[in-house]
Amino acid sequence: MNIGIDIDDTISKTFEIVCELAKKYNTEELKRNEEINLNKDITSPIWCKELFEWNEDEENNFWKKYYLKYIEEVEVKEKARETINKLAKDNNIILITARFDDNTKKAEKVTKKWLEKNEIKYNKLFMGHLDKRKIAQENQIDIFIDDNFSTCKEIADLGIKTFMMDSKLNKGKENKNITRVKSWTEIEQLIFKYENIIDVVGTMFFDNKKLLIDKPRKRQTFQMVGGKVEQGETPLQAAIRECHEELGTRAIFDEKKIEFVMDFIEIATSDKNQRIHMHIFKYEGKLAGELTTSNEIEKFMWFGKNDDKNILSNTLKNEIIPYAESNNLI
Repeated sequence: MNIGIDIDDTISKTFEIVCELAKKYNTEELKRNEEINLNKDITSPIWCKELFEWNEDEENNFWKKYYLKYIEEVEVKEKARETINKLAKDNNIILITARFDDNTKKAEKVTKKWLEKNEIKYNKLFMGHLDKRKIAQENQIDIFIDDNFSTCKEIADLGIKTFMMDSKLNKGKENKNITRVKSWTEIEQLIFKYENIIDVVGTMFFDNKKLLIDKPRKRQTFQMVGGKVEQGETPLQAAIRECHEELGTRAIFDEKKIEFVMDFIEIATSDKNQRIHMHIFKYEGKLAGELTTSNEIEKFMWFGKNDDKNILSNTLKNEIIPYAESNNLI
């Protein structure tokens, strides 16, 4: 898929840093101390002038002094980098920003440097686009993410799946074709649902350089201790539940010692057309008690470095065993 993403107040915390700089500018240079009215109907992606009631000269002087500074110093929103980079593995990430530039291309250079510094992966970058519809159409965007309501409505009207990042400037603005999101974690979950990607958990138990795996009665390969995340569960809750269900009532482990390690996208062993989002946990202790089989689980195995990898699921073979070997766990 082609995923179009805005930068300011979508990937970055632009509102916070620009407000801070604007207040400084108002106080120190314009000698004003008025409170900001956040209830204004802001329609322009370049919202600063409207919000702070600057005339054209005041706005131009502000950007001349602080424009590159904010681009260089703005922080990344929580989980934005991780989610975008995860999506970039199987999709084209197209950044479409209203950030203006001149013939020197300084803003573009600083933006690219900021993206590189923050390790955000992307395929294309479009600068200075107030009308993002044209870019969305030309690049056949499938999913669009922005914080500006007017922009989101224009894109949604094209029939493109649109997510609007919640912000102080779009409060109370809703549209049936726009999905409001409050975090990048929520965006990730919704996009995976849109792509029909199933959330699955797996927990690693190690003992004497061997990894505990089990074989379901209905499958030919061994898998991790784990399963699907049920509706309303967090991945950690699902991991704990699956450990209890698959290991049996005689197994003894401390739920608090189950810790998140990594996540990735994989192809399900049982269905080559099904992509799964694996959340991997590791038990930071020693499993005690006794393992018991069930109607679901046929048998268990402690897998070692020299055992036959052909008996393993895709997740074990492609991700978990290489991870365990590289970390000297098996």
